[in-house]
Amino acid sequence: MDIAIASILEATGLGVFIYYLFRGLSAKINSLESVVTAQKQTIEVMDKRIEETEKVGGIYKNLLADLPADIDNYKTIISKTKDEVILELKTQKKESEEKLQEAKKVIQSSGDPQEEINLHLSILKNLLSEPTVSREHHKKEYDLKSISEFCDRSLETAVSKIVKSKTIDQFFHSLNIDVTITNDESVVKVIFSEKREMPSGEAIESAMANYSIDGWHVFANNKAWINEVRLSELKDEFSAIKTIT
Repeated sequence: MDIAIASILEATGLGVFIYYLFRGLSAKINSLESVVTAQKQTIEVMDKRIEETEKVGGIYKNLLADLPADIDNYKTIISKTKDEVILELKTQKKESEEKLQEAKKVIQSSGDPQEEINLHLSILKNLLSEPTVSREHHKKEYDLKSISEFCDRSLETAVSKIVKSKTIDQFFHSLNIDVTITNDESVVKVIFSEKREMPSGEAIESAMANYSIDGWHVFANNKAWINEVRLSELKDEFSAIKTIT
């Protein structure tokens, strides 16, 4: 009887040992599986990063490979643009010189007293010179020059009217231009819309517009819309052109 009890106790103890042994092994296996899963995910992330890094490296490699050709293309574009700008400036200078000479001939052959002719020539020279009172340092000519030539007017005619006018309002009146002072820019959109019509519905024959930092004007046919800032700028221009040194 004692031997049987001892055998049962030994078997029970061995079973408990084996249970805890398997339980421990199961826990370790689960832990290893978690580690393996985590490492697998880490490896996948690293693979993606390596792939992305290789793509970025490939992009930089291509950029570096294409850089010499891109630089050559850039130099070519800059060279062509510079040549075009130089040619355009030369053409503008030539045209201005031709207009100056033509206007000079007309003024000098007017039969007016020499003092009057000299005054007209001085105004003409000022009108065609580079602005010194402009609020825009990059500006290469007076706005009053383009206004004077608007609708195919001649410079010598404009010069005569500048000489006779004491104010810019009188100058615009002498050119038969009806001026409206307004800060409403919607008129610009109306005039330069696809309809090509005046706000009144009249067909537009000629139109031009110009903007400065804060000022703007638009001319169409025999009418003009000018905001207050641009009017002040044009008054400065008129004063500078009228100044004889």
